[in-house]
Amino acid sequence: MADPAIYRAFFDELDDAVAVLDPKTGRYEAVNPAYATLFQREPGELEGKRVIEHVNETLTLDRDAVTAALEVARRGDSRTVRGELDETAGGPRSAEVELAPFESKEIESIRATVRLRSASIDEGTRDDELTNRLAVALEGTNTGVWELDLESGEMAWTNSAEELFGVEPETFDDLAERIHPDDLPTVERDIEQAIERGDVFQTEHRVQHENGEETWVLARGEVRSAQGNAHLVGMATDITSKKAQEQALVRQEHQYRELVDRLPEAYYTFDRNWTMTYCNDVIADRFDTPAEQLIGQTVWDAFPEIRGTVLEETFRTVMETDEPASCEYHVESRGFWVDIQAYPYEDGIAIISSDVTEQKRKLSLVLDSLPLVFYQIDADRTFLESRGKGLAELGLERDEVVGESVFDIFAKQPSIVAAIERAFDGEAVSHTTQIGTNHFLAEYRPVVENGAVTNVIGAAMDVTELERQREQMEFFNSILRHDVLNGMTVIKARGEILAAELDGDLGQYARTIVDWCTTTTEVTQRVQRVVETLTTPEDSLQLDSVDVSAILDRKLSELQTANPRIEFERDVAPGIEARADELLSEVLGNVLLNAIEHNDTDDLTIDVTAAVDDEVTIRITDDGGGIDDDRKESVFRRGETSHAKETGSGFGLFFVDVMVDKYGGEAWVEDAESGGACFVLELPRATTEAQG
Repeated sequence: MADPAIYRAFFDELDDAVAVLDPKTGRYEAVNPAYATLFQREPGELEGKRVIEHVNETLTLDRDAVTAALEVARRGDSRTVRGELDETAGGPRSAEVELAPFESKEIESIRATVRLRSASIDEGTRDDELTNRLAVALEGTNTGVWELDLESGEMAWTNSAEELFGVEPETFDDLAERIHPDDLPTVERDIEQAIERGDVFQTEHRVQHENGEETWVLARGEVRSAQGNAHLVGMATDITSKKAQEQALVRQEHQYRELVDRLPEAYYTFDRNWTMTYCNDVIADRFDTPAEQLIGQTVWDAFPEIRGTVLEETFRTVMETDEPASCEYHVESRGFWVDIQAYPYEDGIAIISSDVTEQKRKLSLVLDSLPLVFYQIDADRTFLESRGKGLAELGLERDEVVGESVFDIFAKQPSIVAAIERAFDGEAVSHTTQIGTNHFLAEYRPVVENGAVTNVIGAAMDVTELERQREQMEFFNSILRHDVLNGMTVIKARGEILAAELDGDLGQYARTIVDWCTTTTEVTQRVQRVVETLTTPEDSLQLDSVDVSAILDRKLSELQTANPRIEFERDVAPGIEARADELLSEVLGNVLLNAIEHNDTDDLTIDVTAAVDDEVTIRITDDGGGIDDDRKESVFRRGETSHAKETGSGFGLFFVDVMVDKYGGEAWVEDAESGGACFVLELPRATTEAQG
């Protein structure tokens, strides 16, 4: 065991007023001279006395506060209580009492320390019991104590020091031999300076064990004089785990820096005071400024032109909300565009800045080459951008209206202003309007950032030619409606009279005329519906919730009655609704009739299923002759028939394709497992609002 003198020297020569308490009773077990002198007592007068009673006699402390501090120390933490020494101790003086456990696996002692702004320390006797208590406190800890007699060169140490330096008991004779040779010069220099100046030294160094293991220690010590001899008293604490953590952090930071430096994007950070703390070479190269020169400046000094821009607004938003934000910013002084992603972190904001100049250039080329008018409007309803070949149709140059107000430019087109206002309310808007002799179809889309609409992007296409064709189709439709259908009505009426009056072949001819009038009328009405659908603008198309299940049940019942030799199978759940209109009944009827008309009906089976998921899917399958692969793509075209049995005009499936497309769905044909054809219609499901 180490010489007890080490413990006595370590305890008695402390400048701090320190006492050792029994954690169970709270009584003084050992008191150093500095502590006793502070209270004008001898150590023996205080030992055995309860600390609560003593400090309340001499210090103006709250008894409950001292009791609470003692309980905290018993639980392994420290607590400080402040008060004043009374006049019997040399006049009122500010003081504080700290109660804390000795660092050990178990709390076997509590340390009481009293601190004043100035206090005298007298030499006193050293107590063997204190030595034992300090030894207990150090045993099993990661701290060792040693003492070097500077005159004789003799050295004393604790058992815990032997463990720390990795030597067998009673064999620790040369401290220098255990210090890593790379660290030894620094340690010797620090100790020599402390001896010369009579000062404290503190240093970190490695210790080499006999088995080759290395540990890191924090060494602290100072020169003490006792009985005319100078001693160097030191403590060493194992900090290997701490150093390992520090080195791991250094490695991680180094890896992080390497990763950031390899990023193709610019990366920089600034703290809560807007001072730049890091930037990679990309941002430095962009501004022809060394990274070392940027770091330490405020972001406003490093990049003064961002003041009052969307970039400053973005930075301040992130700082205030601690939420990520992004924006695009044009660096006018350098002529490039950047996409900014700003992320908050504990110390400030991290920025990833991507150069999107080339992307912008390519997009600009595309937009300028398209027969469109493209424009962007800010929250003040001011044009930020206008481009596209379509501007020439309006007699405008690129960006000619930039800076102008929407209300001024479209003063004579209030419907356009209304559509733009709807977009700023968060709605995606399609709008058809006429400017001069030209007709335009415009799409307006809101740009949302951080939950708010900041801009509206508009794209308009000249549809004057389409509008002319639509007018022609409407004229054609009026001919069908007034001339053809009226003519068919007259012919059919006369044919019915002749069929009733004539017999034989002449009567049969008259009935044929009546049948063809009926068929021609039905086809003409279908053409009318297609024309009306094609000429109705998208934003004027009236779609609602339509009960698919009810339509299929009704159609299948009618067909079963009319075609008893055909077997109809169905798997249609009730209540399936799609977003369509009243013509959906005609659409489904056409597909079902197609399966009947283009197959031999003997032993024909038609299977109908309907299911709803993200969309409504309807499958109408027959076990007839099927459709060749090279005709599956064209089966819905005008004039094409579907199945192997080719009769009819093919208009029915053309009508199906047109209507399903208008509904926003898809139609296609695929092979059935039975060898026949399977027609698949995929329709948008009805919205909740429509169902309600």
